[in-house]
Amino acid sequence: MSKRITTFIIIVSIAIGGIHACSSEPRYAYLESSTTGVGDQFTFDAISIVEVINGGKVDQSLFDFGYPDETLPIREYIFWSQNDFINVAKTFNQVWMEQPGEDWKILELYYKVWCKHIKSNKNNHTQEQNWGLFSISFYTTAIYPESQVPYRIENNVIIKPQIDYIFYAQTFYDPKPFTAEIELPPWGELNIEGLMISVEEAFAIAQDAGGAEFLNESDKNEGCNVVLRNNAIDDFGGWYVRYSPGRHFLKFVVNDQTGEIQELVEDD
Repeated sequence: MSKRITTFIIIVSIAIGGIHACSSEPRYAYLESSTTGVGDQFTFDAISIVEVINGGKVDQSLFDFGYPDETLPIREYIFWSQNDFINVAKTFNQVWMEQPGEDWKILELYYKVWCKHIKSNKNNHTQEQNWGLFSISFYTTAIYPESQVPYRIENNVIIKPQIDYIFYAQTFYDPKPFTAEIELPPWGELNIEGLMISVEEAFAIAQDAGGAEFLNESDKNEGCNVVLRNNAIDDFGGWYVRYSPGRHFLKFVVNDQTGEIQELVEDD
């Protein structure tokens, strides 16, 4: 697989900076980033793409090169489910990023909703949300043919459905030290089908456990948001939920099998 590098590294660093901040240390132990190449930026029709993919169409024509039209207003609401985001991202990864024969695994799911777009939790555990940003990480393990040294490739797909925008970062991780004998640390795989608690359910549980009250008592400024992520590496055991209104934080972990919730203190 070629190591493609473009001029969009700064853009993606700003867009997804912080996504892996809490998990970077355990994930990249004994690995260091050798190359971060950011691919092309794409637009798509967020109104129709889910229905089209569910209808069986999976090809490159679903995504067009370029930036979104900034003259158009941002849509106030796009209600995609957890699986809608995953299916769009998996389709994009399949038609634009995967190499034939590579065994790609899902490493992490990441959802963000801005406080001003959070709906009241009237229907417990079934509440839709206007997720403003979604990110999914795929990875594979490969071997340099000339040295037989194993390395990892991570494809991170980022989607902003309100502006019909999708782009990706591709990062290569080499072992440290760079020897063929080293055994790469396991990253595992996030079992999407095995999740008993969806992101929507995890959010509703966190809201009921104090998140909604926390938001009501906090300053809902422009930067206020709630992030939910689930990955195959951290020891959280489910959905990590982080409320970030202003300078204050509230953090929970919702078990993705049982729905049991735990509030985290700042030292966690």
